[in-house]
Amino acid sequence: MSPVFLTLALSLVAADVEPALRPGVELHYRGTVAKVERDRTVEAAGKSFDVAITVAAHDAEGTEYLWQTTESGAGTFGWAERFGRLQQSADGTAPAAEGPALLYDYGKGKHVVPLPAPRLKLSEKPEAGQKWDVDGLELEIVRAQNAAGRACWVVELRNQFGLVGRAWVDQESQVVLQREAKVFMDQGTEYRLALELADVEQLKATDAAQRQADFAALLQLRDKLKRPARTVDAKLSPAQLMTLAAALPAAREAIKGPTSRLLAEADRDLKSQAGRTSALDKLRAEQQGREPAKFAVVGLDGAELTSDELAGAVTVLHFWDYRDEPLKEPYGQVGYLEFLYGKHKDAGLKLYGVAVDTRFAKPDTARTAGVGVRKFKNFMNLSYPILFDAGDLIREFGDPRLQGGELPLFVVIGPDGKIAHYKVGHYAVDREAGLAQLNGVVKSLLPAEKTEATK
Repeated sequence: MSPVFLTLALSLVAADVEPALRPGVELHYRGTVAKVERDRTVEAAGKSFDVAITVAAHDAEGTEYLWQTTESGAGTFGWAERFGRLQQSADGTAPAAEGPALLYDYGKGKHVVPLPAPRLKLSEKPEAGQKWDVDGLELEIVRAQNAAGRACWVVELRNQFGLVGRAWVDQESQVVLQREAKVFMDQGTEYRLALELADVEQLKATDAAQRQADFAALLQLRDKLKRPARTVDAKLSPAQLMTLAAALPAAREAIKGPTSRLLAEADRDLKSQAGRTSALDKLRAEQQGREPAKFAVVGLDGAELTSDELAGAVTVLHFWDYRDEPLKEPYGQVGYLEFLYGKHKDAGLKLYGVAVDTRFAKPDTARTAGVGVRKFKNFMNLSYPILFDAGDLIREFGDPRLQGGELPLFVVIGPDGKIAHYKVGHYAVDREAGLAQLNGVVKSLLPAEKTEATK
């Protein structure tokens, strides 16, 4: 957008009594996230993004925005996390969890990168040298400057460690024209967030009304799914898939504007995930109640397990990669497994981690894979044994990855030597009981636990 046009557009935004933003105004931001090297050079952007922010309402109490993000590169949120409603009060404060955010996959894990609200509230008479505190940060107006043909204030943001960002704020509207911020992820690695206001548009009254209706329908749809804000995993539970299937037809009828592309993604998710869920349900039904074929497997520090040892015991097998890197939360939930093992091992529970890694198939790579498993076990201070599997054992128990699923896989074999429980993916976590579902299965199978329960 040309500086002249941007100047005219921002003048329109600031036409009312300052700091009003006129309802129906849409701000389009564009930005990047890039890694900063040790010599302070900035790599090519690992992620680019766009944010459309529409002013829905404004009064003396503050401003309501409707926002939608588009991401490319280095991971992305699912459709349900790429839109929302943000309330910014008259003093400039806004709930951080309600605003737009990005999802950055840095290889070893995923990091949520919050984006700033479109306005930075200054004092009634801002001037260079003014300082104030907001949410643990010290802000200071360092100078006046022109940006995109507009007079703006350059504001620096600092924490106890020093400078963490800068904002170029329009002097009339207090709209953020540009923003730079340091973002730290992957154990302190620095990244640079940069964004700028690329376009400003005043929507027609009919388009603004439709935008409001579209977001109301989208937010209602997401509320039905009961997804916490900024959920990193794009997968939906079977219950959520059923809810989405029932609610999508009405949403399609209500949503007509640009946000309709989110519904197209929701529809693709529904079809692909429902197909995967159906295949995994079939796999689980095939495995439960089945007696595994003969096998013998070895592992770390002389650990070993044979199929003959299953009968008469309650055995939990946790299939996961057990690599020390890339290390992604929630680490296969091994911490909760360690807790479960400590709680029930005296009652006869056997629990084995199974490190699934094709490198174990070849002697020249098996050692490297084993070193990674040892590092991870020491890092997590695990006491239960860990077995090595190049792929044969997990195929015997039904590899969910062949059906579009992901590890971890939890398999519980009962005293009769048959599979009593089969779970693909992570468990819901109970604050007090940990993996409550798995704990319940184990307790129901252990003879000592059964006896205790009947007393």
